[in-house]
Amino acid sequence: MKYCKICVYPENAKPTILFDNEGICSGCKNFFRQKKFDWNKRYKNLEELIEKYKFISKKNKQDYDCIIPVSGGKDSHYQAHIAIKKFKLKPLFVTYNHCFNTQLGLRNLNNLVKVFDADLIRFTSSIQKVRKISKFMLKKTGDLTWHYHTGIFSYPFQVAKEKKIPLMIWGEPGYAINTGVYTLDDYPEYTKWVRDEYQMRGFKLSDLINNKKSLIKDHDLHPFKFPRTEDLEKIGVRGIYLGSYLEWDHLKIVKQMVSEYNFKLFEGIRERTFSSFHKIDDHANDIHDYLKYLKFGYGRGTDHASAEVRYGRMTRNEAVKIVNKYDNVKPKSLSFYLKFLRITEKEFYKYVESMRDKKIWKKIGDNKYVKKFNVKKNNYQSNIKLDKKNYTFSKKNRRFFNLNKKQKFKYDDNLINDIKGQFRIL
Repeated sequence: MKYCKICVYPENAKPTILFDNEGICSGCKNFFRQKKFDWNKRYKNLEELIEKYKFISKKNKQDYDCIIPVSGGKDSHYQAHIAIKKFKLKPLFVTYNHCFNTQLGLRNLNNLVKVFDADLIRFTSSIQKVRKISKFMLKKTGDLTWHYHTGIFSYPFQVAKEKKIPLMIWGEPGYAINTGVYTLDDYPEYTKWVRDEYQMRGFKLSDLINNKKSLIKDHDLHPFKFPRTEDLEKIGVRGIYLGSYLEWDHLKIVKQMVSEYNFKLFEGIRERTFSSFHKIDDHANDIHDYLKYLKFGYGRGTDHASAEVRYGRMTRNEAVKIVNKYDNVKPKSLSFYLKFLRITEKEFYKYVESMRDKKIWKKIGDNKYVKKFNVKKNNYQSNIKLDKKNYTFSKKNRRFFNLNKKQKFKYDDNLINDIKGQFRIL
């Protein structure tokens, strides 16, 4: 198994990752290519695009200039900041409620609506429907949050069709940046193909309905139904990524959102990552990430450490330690979700068994698997200059990256640390 010489991604990282002859992954190559972009020019291109749709909105006498799909996270706040504060747009926030909300996530979503004085449409599936879909897709794809990814990338288009709003503003195309699925050279936009291949994992809704064992009915899948292409084309619906026009650094963004808009971080110690701001709005994320590890042998520790290496805030050798610390951890919330799905732990691992990548996993005995390979330190001399003043675990970044220390922040919300598994629908 090859591992990138610059970051810590393996060659089986998903979605597709490629390695050059030097052993550098496509994600790193794309990341450093972007450093040479003329970001001022790209910002001007964004200005021109926004003005075009503001004109269309005014001409059609619409109440909203655009749709911003949101979850309430740091990127949602930043999307709103750019749209409302920078370009004076009148957005409609749209979100799909997956039912796996943390109290912190709900707090930040409420905060988003409040501080930006914007309207929100939120579709909520019943918990019974979520259970059926989560259990079925766990068996089929090894992903109990399939409904979450599919919903947030499908339901906003239903609203766009209904209200005839052509512009949709997304944040960063993360799956493209991490592994280099494609580059930002061509200003990629959101398409039905992206939704079908990545968010839906190649499955069709008919695959769920036509399986008698799923017990899933057509009406259970309403929020996941993507409008007909011809209907969207009549309106001219277009989904742009701000990350195609603005240089994206998660740390800079979250610091700004905390400072200017009262976005709140997770205070405590997290089991599967050192980040206090990534994916803090749903308590199923640890299970989702653990499933990725069981299938492909890496997890969110790899994702976040690789990003910090690329930004020059961490060395690769430090990143290797991070991977070994976090990626293999079985989350405590697993027992909660086993109870929710009404399955045993043995059944859980059995579902995933056929999905394990044989390149990385070796079976020993009946039920035990061990990794054939692990990422290791190297002496490769990359061109990344270490930013010691902005080191990942420096004192000034203590609130945002936490290895093993209990944080003591004086927040006004005593529920801020509640990331326990409870189904808060509303």
